[in-house]
Amino acid sequence: MKKILIILVLITTLVIKVPGSFASEEFTEITRISGSNRYLTSVEFSKNNFSSSEFAVITSGQDFPDAISSGALAQILKAPILLVESNSMANEVRNEIERLGVSKLYVVGGESKVRENLIKTLNIDYERLAGKDRYETSEKVLEKFEEINGLVEENIIVAGGNDYPDALSASYLAKELNKPILLINGESKYLDRANYAVGSLKSLNLKEFKGELIYGSDRYDTSLAVIKYLGKENSEIVVSSGIDYADALVASSLGKPILLSGYKGFSRAIIKYIGELSPANVVFTGGEKLLPKYLEDQIIGSIDYNFENATLPEPMESNTSGKVMIFTYHDVGEEEHRYQRTPEGLKYDILNLYKKGYLPVSLKDYMNGEINIPSGYTPYVMTFDDGNRNKFNILENGEIDPDSSYAILKELDRKLEYYNPYATFFISGKIPFEQKEYIEYKFKLMIESGMDIGNHTINHIDLKENPTKIEEEIATQKANLEKYLPNGYEVNTLAIPFSSVFNGSGYNRLISGIFNGVKYNNIAIGIGGWAPDDYPNKSNYNLVSRIPGTRIDVDGYGMYDFIDYFDKNPSERYVK
Repeated sequence: MKKILIILVLITTLVIKVPGSFASEEFTEITRISGSNRYLTSVEFSKNNFSSSEFAVITSGQDFPDAISSGALAQILKAPILLVESNSMANEVRNEIERLGVSKLYVVGGESKVRENLIKTLNIDYERLAGKDRYETSEKVLEKFEEINGLVEENIIVAGGNDYPDALSASYLAKELNKPILLINGESKYLDRANYAVGSLKSLNLKEFKGELIYGSDRYDTSLAVIKYLGKENSEIVVSSGIDYADALVASSLGKPILLSGYKGFSRAIIKYIGELSPANVVFTGGEKLLPKYLEDQIIGSIDYNFENATLPEPMESNTSGKVMIFTYHDVGEEEHRYQRTPEGLKYDILNLYKKGYLPVSLKDYMNGEINIPSGYTPYVMTFDDGNRNKFNILENGEIDPDSSYAILKELDRKLEYYNPYATFFISGKIPFEQKEYIEYKFKLMIESGMDIGNHTINHIDLKENPTKIEEEIATQKANLEKYLPNGYEVNTLAIPFSSVFNGSGYNRLISGIFNGVKYNNIAIGIGGWAPDDYPNKSNYNLVSRIPGTRIDVDGYGMYDFIDYFDKNPSERYVK
């Protein structure tokens, strides 16, 4: 069994190691290479991968058609790709060319893309590779590749020239096969030499292709198809944006496997492949605007060995006057957004908390002052709202969906010592988890695992806007849930729909009331306070403030904002 250290490294204009509490003998390393813009990102990528270079490839950072022909050329030259504007070059690019000791430049693209007078200011020998359009430019690059390689390639790789992603994904194929890439839009004088094509027939503008055609359902799936086609057990992969070409172009100079991410993050196929591959190193090229932080979470959470033998840090001194974080989640699904975490993201959240010395307790135990975790560690409470199917799903074959919230908590229960799958599920609607035939079965498993069932009202309406419905909504759902629960189990916690804010008398009605003979007396009222909870000092209304379990649109008051806060201010966190 391996012990794993996760190190997050952010490279901007400097290399900064982000502090964390992961500690072990082996590690999976995530590196981010990013400058304040695409031009400086190209410089940082060069600094990170080239100590020196006889050559450098200069191309446009403003227009992709000519630029994307550069990757295979840079590979054979063992040179970086540096991006410039048509008539402007960042001082950092100039400094990098000097640092590398470059004696010759290859300029890919015509005069309109990279001005002659700009290159001449460098006082370095250069050669321009350009044609009347992107396809002729690509042919010039192909011919130069063959000249440098010393032979005419019988087999080449083609990709469509009307969009950039397929050609950049092909850079890994080019490196492994030592073949140049040619951009085409239908027939080409070199097509009879093409044994490999990356992209669909439509993207190539061909009716047929006699060689190996490598593609997926979209640009992201195609980036995965290229890697799978070669079938290598890669220890390192590169992650780049499939929305903007520049960062992926810079990365193509290395010829490493590139996986693309879109506006909605990784596809499910890609994240599951990463988990199966379990690479030792993952390199992000680009900043968090195009490659959000949650993508790093998903990678770590997808790889099983990151959980193997994970250990708690050394216990802290007791501090029972500190604060406790209570988190609220909504959906667990395929994409990350404000109200949804991916399965891998949820796993990462739990692992990250664990490695920092946080362990879950149930909301009921928390309210009753029963902090059942080892001394020296900090409790937290995890809650899930709404009670829809992704919280606990049974598949058609009768098995529990491994990507549902319940299954994820149980999986980590098996993997992490001292971790228990305690969470509170606040349920609205008449059919909990949307599978009527399984309600009692699911509730039985959850209660046996130490999970709580809470009330989120029967119809999930805004009680502030419908004050006459308060008692009806709460009491009706309490009765509805308890008819499926084991005898004696009382539903006595409530999460207010839409986190509506009430006055004093309103909260009194949320705490206790009666409707149609059904009485309720709630020991906890979950609100959207966006702040840690003061434990054990409860307000008169037993309100518990819940922090969003997400990185997205939290305005500085999300889970990771407060985890970072307690990292910097450990004396303010409750420790048993």
